Amino acid sequence: MPDELPSLDYRFATQPSLPGKGLAPEDIADCELSTAALEGLRRRIQAGEVGFTRLAYDQTTPRSIASFARDARFQNFLLIGIGGSSLGAQALLAALKPWYHNWVAGRRGARFFVLDNVDADLVERTLSMLKPRDTLVNVVSKSGTTAETAANFMIVRRWLIRSLGNKFARHVVATTDPEKGELRALAREEGFATFPVPSDVGGRFSVLTAVGLLPAHFMGVSIRQLLSGARAMAELGLSQALPGNLPLLSALILYRFRTRGRSTQVFMPYASNLQAFADWYRQLWAESLGKKVDRSGRVVNAGQALLSSIGTIDQHSQVQLLREGPDDKIVFFLDVKRPGRQVRIPRDLQKYPSSAYLGGRTLTELMRAERRATEIALASDERPSMSISIPRVDAFSIGALIMFFELQTAFAGEMLGINAYDQPGVEEGKLNTFALMGRPGYDERRTALARYE
Repeated sequence: MPDELPSLDYRFATQPSLPGKGLAPEDIADCELSTAALEGLRRRIQAGEVGFTRLAYDQTTPRSIASFARDARFQNFLLIGIGGSSLGAQALLAALKPWYHNWVAGRRGARFFVLDNVDADLVERTLSMLKPRDTLVNVVSKSGTTAETAANFMIVRRWLIRSLGNKFARHVVATTDPEKGELRALAREEGFATFPVPSDVGGRFSVLTAVGLLPAHFMGVSIRQLLSGARAMAELGLSQALPGNLPLLSALILYRFRTRGRSTQVFMPYASNLQAFADWYRQLWAESLGKKVDRSGRVVNAGQALLSSIGTIDQHSQVQLLREGPDDKIVFFLDVKRPGRQVRIPRDLQKYPSSAYLGGRTLTELMRAERRATEIALASDERPSMSISIPRVDAFSIGALIMFFELQTAFAGEMLGINAYDQPGVEEGKLNTFALMGRPGYDERRTALARYE
């Protein structure tokens, strides 16, 4: 099992590779900081404050999803959500199903569509491609108050009613708080099927709840294997000390570089189908760690910006900046050791030196050489990087990868001394939106906002 888990290569973050700017052995050794982070997270889990690690052991949700799906056979699955309510599902489907999935759907799973923005063109064009009778609508909002999700659902609900009448509720499933909230109340009133988002799991940590598992199942992804990979990583991340605890180690490395002025992390998967995974990780890292105050109320303005890139494409758009621009970044590569397909480059252009050397090699060899070359080029300018590798892109590895980054983020929050599970900065924007759109009860705020007009 250990050889199936992700591995971490951080040689290009240490002094032998970066003599002037790398980390010394004592910087990444088992220390009071890392021990406190591990013990702190364990305490929060035991106290019931943090629930994302428990999801890897949940057997009830997969059984409930399988039971629901047996009676809910639809050609199309339409997810309505935003942020943590949609990014995880999109990451799973992009990674584990081919980009042309919607063209070959059927026995391989339903077609998958997402309304994750209040963009009129997106909504209109998506609905124009679907037939209500063939579509299951999954509205996802833990709070039930997210304006974008509510607006899109109201439009889709009317679209269903016009075609299906009072039978429309059979085409709706709500994923929300287990007990409270207006979406939960609406589901009870109109008879929607429902799945819970546990109260101790925030939206950006919720991909291994029904938020991600329900659409994954309908697309034909093995949620059993997803949870198996997540469980293996959770067991490692909560039981081991350094250096074997890779989520803890990567959090420590990123923390050390943040204290040395590296305010930006660039996450760069070398696999096109992991680009959506980078978008999921970007929200997880930024929203969890970007906090004004620490747990004692002291202003710290913690956090590290995260830029998502994709190799090899962004070698031609961002590496120039990474090498010669502001020296405030650390690059985190993601590598796939054994891609599912091997494509050999033909030996057709032998008389052209710029092409001949490629003949007979594989695209995987070229991809790996490109990543290695970029690591070395960055190191030559003393720009640090590290690399996480997964054996292959399958459900087990993606489940392990999800848990790796969730644990890493939680450990980083402990090191920074901040609450990694709230989002007060986001909430302020939501309240302002309510006021600007005329929601009852927000008159005073609307008046206060008038000074910005």
